[in-house]
Parts: sequence; structure tokens; C-alpha cells
Amino acid sequence: WFISYKITRAGLYNLAISYLGLLLSSDPIPFKVEPGLFDAKTSIVNGTGVSEDKNVYTLSSDYKGAIVSGKFVYFDIFLRDSYFNYLWKSALESSFFIQFDPMRIRYFDTLKLEELEQLWQVNFQSYSFHDYGDAHYTVDYKLTTSGTYPFNVRLLTAAGFYVDLDKSPYMIVVRPDVVDIGASTAFGNGLVSCGAGLVCTFSVETRDRWGNRRVLQGDEGPYCHAWNPNVNNGGSGVLTKWKQIFPSDGCTAGTQCQTIWTSWANSQPASGSVVNGPVEALQYPAFSNQVAYNARGGLLHDCVPVSPFSDPAEYNKQASCKTSRLGPCGQYDEWGRINEAIWKGPDGAMYTWGNYRNLFPNLVPFYTVIIPGAQPSTYQNFKLYVDANNMYSGSYNITRAGTYQFSLVFIYANGTTQHIKGSPFSLSIAGGLTEVFKSTVVGSGLHSAVIGYPSTFTVIARDKFGNQRSSGREKVEVFIQSTNFGSGENSTMVFDRLDGTYFVAYNITVSGTYLMSVSMLDDDLPGSPFRITVGKGFDFPFFNTTFGFNLVGSSYFQSLQGPLVCWEGRTGCVSSLRLCRNAFNSVGAVWFNVPQRVSLGFETQFSFRITDPVRNCSVSAQNAGRCINRGGDGLAFVVHDNGTPFALGGNGSNLGYGGIDNSIAFELDTWYNANLGDVYLNHLAVHTMGTEQNEPSLRSRIAHTSALPNLADGNVHTMRIRYEVWIRPEVVQDPSYFASPRAIQVLKRRPGNMQIWMDDLDRPILSFPFNIDEVLSLTSGHAWVGFTASTGSVSQVHEILSWTFQDSTCVNDCSARGRCIDAECHCEPSFSGVDCSIVNMQTKSLNVTVCPIKAGGWQDVNLANCSCQFGFYGPRGGPCRSCPPDTYQDQLGGEACSPCPLNSKTLRAVGARRRLARVCP
Repeated sequence: WFISYKITRAGLYNLAISYLGLLLSSDPIPFKVEPGLFDAKTSIVNGTGVSEDKNVYTLSSDYKGAIVSGKFVYFDIFLRDSYFNYLWKSALESSFFIQFDPMRIRYFDTLKLEELEQLWQVNFQSYSFHDYGDAHYTVDYKLTTSGTYPFNVRLLTAAGFYVDLDKSPYMIVVRPDVVDIGASTAFGNGLVSCGAGLVCTFSVETRDRWGNRRVLQGDEGPYCHAWNPNVNNGGSGVLTKWKQIFPSDGCTAGTQCQTIWTSWANSQPASGSVVNGPVEALQYPAFSNQVAYNARGGLLHDCVPVSPFSDPAEYNKQASCKTSRLGPCGQYDEWGRINEAIWKGPDGAMYTWGNYRNLFPNLVPFYTVIIPGAQPSTYQNFKLYVDANNMYSGSYNITRAGTYQFSLVFIYANGTTQHIKGSPFSLSIAGGLTEVFKSTVVGSGLHSAVIGYPSTFTVIARDKFGNQRSSGREKVEVFIQSTNFGSGENSTMVFDRLDGTYFVAYNITVSGTYLMSVSMLDDDLPGSPFRITVGKGFDFPFFNTTFGFNLVGSSYFQSLQGPLVCWEGRTGCVSSLRLCRNAFNSVGAVWFNVPQRVSLGFETQFSFRITDPVRNCSVSAQNAGRCINRGGDGLAFVVHDNGTPFALGGNGSNLGYGGIDNSIAFELDTWYNANLGDVYLNHLAVHTMGTEQNEPSLRSRIAHTSALPNLADGNVHTMRIRYEVWIRPEVVQDPSYFASPRAIQVLKRRPGNMQIWMDDLDRPILSFPFNIDEVLSLTSGHAWVGFTASTGSVSQVHEILSWTFQDSTCVNDCSARGRCIDAECHCEPSFSGVDCSIVNMQTKSLNVTVCPIKAGGWQDVNLANCSCQFGFYGPRGGPCRSCPPDTYQDQLGGEACSPCPLNSKTLRAVGARRRLARVCP
């Protein structure tokens, strides 16, 4: 007989053959049936790593199941043949192809007006393949990039091509991990810079520790279930347990499930704002309704059927995340969440998201913004809540310019504060738009100038809040006009520093009084016009320029603030004049580079500081048997006319002036030299040898005092020297008056007064008779003025911090009612006399007194018969008030002011006295 049979289940068998009940063999014949070649469709791939419906925590199927970023998942592979037999031998690991395809996102670009596609790649963060040797494998892996990805599990066939195992490819949903505040980020220009008074914005993107976007806990709603008919929750080997999404008919294995899935996935648009398409819904293919959330950073939330739909048609009709867009999740509200009562409040009732937020604001999470010092103060601490794009956006309108610390933090229930990534940020608030009437003008050049020497001031553009602008290019104009005391050529330069400041320099060639208008953007700046007194002299309240100085020897400028070297009066730049190096046997001098007139009197004031003495007790002064540690040697203010602006004397006890002929020196000596006849180690002395070389000796000393503070105590001291060409009795009677034999010796004719003050500028410390024309030989009454200093066997730092010089003096300083120009008082209207102390009388119908000016721009006196003077108006006897802007009064006793002529104005000034073609000054 020939016997054939077919066995479809692999295994070990015994074959017994009988004939008429009799066994043909006493023992069964053992044999085995091995599995056939693997069959991709009968092989099993099962586990949490291939099912988005599996909840990785409970291992049960529900709508919230998904892989969580950073968490390990696994799946098993069982190879079977076409008869469902499990294979006995494993294939090589290299025969498998296990890989994710990128997530495909199609969207409509509103700028390019075309449909675009983006691929979002994901890779294994961790991966392991376990082969048990019996065609059973376990794969463990971890992903850290949230999204929805096709997952391929394939095996190489004997024919040399790969086939998908079971229901591969699988649609895998990867959810973000828990919130990590420290990994959350922020973006927007408002984080680092803004303009004062402008609304600037920024946003916080909440992230997990892997960088996936999500929302704060409390803003997170139910997660959307994107149904995948390829996933068999009960295992691919049990074909009757597909997940049912509809109550009727269900979903059975085969084409029906695939058709339903394909129909929805490939015909509906990706929901969410990433599509940003036209109002009418367009059909953009997407892998699932979760694509839009993933495109916005991997955020999955709030999209779940509240109740099953009656049929597939109703299912496909439901509105998706934007009004007319279709999808399975229902109508969305303004926050991008399903607008249904699925939010459970603390009272147990269900609410929509909007109502939930409004009724229970204390339960809504938020970020806190902290900007110390911000104005208005409401921006020093405010909160950020989730917006429609699932970000936490904020804005501010800070009005005070400056640099701020900008902190973005989350405050936990226990009060602990945690910064997001990058916080605190450095926020720079720049000035806003220029407001002319808030802008300012500063500088000595606003009120005084020196003939032939550039006078300067700075225009500072400010916004309406008073903040300095940080950029330039505004129109700044300066117009200078002489008054009745001045005339001549003048040149003006405006330099835009492009930082909101404008450096202005002008040069007037004739002394007198001038009126200067300063405007920006065709409007006058506050205080304009300014009245300028032009004479010979200078004023450096601080040193912010190198112009005008001759540095000799080891003298140099030392930066105190800003750049190393100050050029052209740069704002924020301050230097000191170091007269010599802090080294042994150093000497230096600084001279103003224009000779100054001194024969008509002069007044100078300067501040100085002596610091950092190099102490050496082996060479020290002896006082009461003790070693007194002091630096040396000192500095001097010097007036000379020896023919060179680069004069320099010797070091050590010479203090830099010893050896300069035709000079007088006012020395501030900090070192005791007994051989030179020094009165004390801390003293002030005046030395001159007439036209011969000067020297710091007893024979050249004409006055001295030791009644002064410690010059080398490191503090800033101020010294004032005033020379008058006349004698005042009160000077001679002052306790500081010192008439030494040497002082009398150098005088031949009527002397003048020389007075010196130190720190207390109301009480002189030294006064003596002096006539500079008899002592020195001057060229047209002019001389070089400046400072010298030196060190010897010990040293210290000598520096000048400020310096002013007035080239002539007037009696009683013109009683503060006039200007001292060329040693003569130019009195204000209604005053006269050599010192402007006489009040003028004016006759109008009868002799009356002119009402004197009072503070505040008006006159109010008890004189019943005084008349208002020029520039004022009012009844006889007062009160008199200043003429308003753009009007003038050129008559005494006028009761009304006249308007300025056409095309002229007062540049916002009040009290105009006469009319001109262009300006009413």
C-alpha cells in the first residue's frame, strides 16, 4: 500500500500502522513535523510597544493609553508559519527591520499660498533586542520625542525582501512626560529688550525633561484617542476581539476596519492652528487627528468622544479643532479644547473649560513673572495663564528705561520657586519716542564760554517718561545771537553720538553776552534760549575731553569712568589729571594750551586728591622722635611766562616748578625739607623769584600757612585762589592776612590782594599783598597757567579732578546784578555803578522808581509809585509780570505786552525786551 497524509501542526508524533486490527510493527514509528517557513501574516507582534491603546501603567485598554516619553515599553515577536505553527528556530537579529518612519505633517502656508509637508523624525533613545532562541523575541525601547509615528516591524524573506509582520506598520502615539519647569523655555523679543512705553510680548512653552511641549498640570484635559484599526487589543492571534468604536455593527477584521481608518485619516485636515489655512475647510491628508498637536510641539490633549456615535457617517461629521474642520472630537472652544462639560469641578459637577477657569480661578495653574523695579509697579509681579496656542504668553508696558532682571518662575503650593530654563533673563528697556519738552540740555557751555576755545554742552533726547533715548538721528539745531554786550563771528558743531545724546561745541571770538537757542525737531528745548557770558577763562567741572591741555613729563589722563580715554566730551566719560607717576623721582606738568590774561585779576578753583603714599620709614620726617610715614612730594598751581607752553622743573623737593623762570607757584607740600626752610611737613606756600628761575626755598617764599587739613589723607580737597588788582580793607583786616618781608620786597607800587581758600570757600586760609605786573614780565598781561607735581625718594598719586579759571575780577562780583567782562561790570537793566549796586531811576510823567525784579519772573513790591521795567507788564506800583512767550515789552511802565512780528518768536522764553526780525530775545 502507498499511504500519504498531511499534518499542519508541527510537533513530535508516533506513527502506528495496523491491518485488520493487527499492528504491522510492534513499536510505533516516531517522527516529527517541523514548522514551515515563517508567514508574516500569521506571526504575532504584541505588547505595549506596538499598541497606542494600551495604558502603559495599567496595561489595560482605554482611550488614554499611549507611550510616555522617556518610559520603557516592550513588545514580543512570535514567528509562525502559514499554519500558525510557532517556529522552533530563531532568525538572525540582522534579518529584522525595526524602525520608525517620520511623522508626516501637511499644512497650508499662508505666505507661500501652497501646501507644504514636514517630516518629523524620531529615533530610539534606548533599544534592546532579546532572542530566546525559539523564534520568540522581546524588544525593549524608549522614545523621548512625542508625536504620532508609523512603526515598522519587518523580517527579511528567503527571496531577499522585507515583509511586514502581523499588522505592521503600527501607528504609535508618544505622549510628553510630566512637566519639568527647569526644561521649559521662553521666546519673544520681550525677554531681552523693549522700548519704554511700548507693549512687548513673550511666551513660555511648558516642556517635559526631554523638551517636548505640553501644558501645566491642571491645564491638561482628557487625551484624544486616535483609533487605529490595525491594533488588536486582545492579541493578533484572536481575530474576533477588535476594539469597537461604534455601538452597532462594531468593527470586524478585514477590509471594513481598514476602510474606515483610511477614509478618515487620508481625507480630513490636520486640526489646530498649525494648518493656518483659509476659512473654508480643505482636505489635507494627515496620519491622525493628533498631528496638529504634535506639530505644535508634541502636545496631546482634550480630544475624546464624550459618547459613542450612532454610525460612521455621524462620526465623520463631527467638527474638529477649528469650526468647520471635521474630526472625531467635537466642537473646540477658544482655548483649543473640546467645548463640552468634561471638566470636573471641586463641587463634583462637570464644566466646560471656559466655565471651569472662570468659576475656579484658584485651581488654574500659572507662571509668575518677576521684574524688580519695573514701573508701573504692576509689572514687578504678574501671572501668565495658558492661551489658545497652549502657551503661556504675557506682555508688559514698562515706562522706565534701564536694565532689569527678568525672572520667569513657577511657584509650587509649598512656596518653593523654580526658574524656567534661562531665567532670570537680562532685560534692557530703551527710551521710547523723543519728546522734546522732556529732553534736557546740560553742560557748562550753556552759560559761559571762553574766547577762542570751544565751549561744549550736551543735548539729551528723552521720551515722554523722561528716559534717555538709545539712538540718534534727530534734528538738533543751535542758533547764537549777540545781545547789546557782544558781537562777532561764531561757529557751531553738532555731533550725533547715535546713543540719544548730541555733543555741541561752539567757538565765539568776541567777549560779551549772547543768547543761544537750542532746538530739536524744530521745537525749542526746555530752558532755551540760554544766556551766555563769553570771556577769557575756562570751566572743567570734570574732565571728559583731552582738548586744551599740554601734558609734559610723566603727566597723563587716568580714566575714572567710561572709556580709557575721553574724547570730545563723551557722556559718561570722566578722567582725572595725574600730574606724575606713582614712582620714585617722577615729575610732570599740565598746562592749559591758551595763555590766560592775569594782569586784570583772576580767580581759579580746582579740586585735587593725593593718595597711595609709598611709605618708607628709612627716609621719613622725624617728629618728636617718631617715624612719620608720608608720601612725597606735593603739587603746585603755577603761573608763568617763560616762553614755552611745555615748561617743566625738577623732581623731588622742586615739585615740578623749581627751575621755571618768570613764574609764581602756589605749592601744596606734603614732605618736610628742613634744608629748604619748610615750616611743616603739611603746608601751603607761595614762591616766586620774579623773572629768575623759581625755587622752593626760604628766600623765594612770600607767604605760607600750615593751618590746613591733611593734604595727603586721600580725600578730595578744593582750593580757590583769587587775585584782585585793588586793596580791600576787609582783606587786610582778615586774620589770614600775611605781609612777609619778602612780599613787601617784591612790591614797588600799589599792591593788590591775593587770597586763598581751602575746602571752606567762605573763610580764606591765606591772604597777602601782591601785584603780578611788578613781579613777572608778562606778554600783554597774559601767562600760562597749570599744575606741576613730583616725587623723590618717596612717592604718591597727585591728581586734579576739576578746574575753573576766570580771566578777570570785578568789584563785589558785580553785586550779582551784572556780568564781569574784561574786569568791568556790565549791569542788568535798572542797575548801574562800578559794581552794579545802584538802582536806576526812570522819569515818566513824574519821577518813579523801577520795580525791582523778584524771583519767579514777576515783581511784587510795596512801592506805590514804581513802574514795570522792560520785558514786564502791569499797573504802576505792581505787581509786574513777565511777558509771555512770543511777546515783548520795550517800554517802561507798559501795562500790556506786544506780539512778536511775523516769523519771529521768543524761543519759548518769557520777559522779552525788544523785537528783532527773527527772534524776540
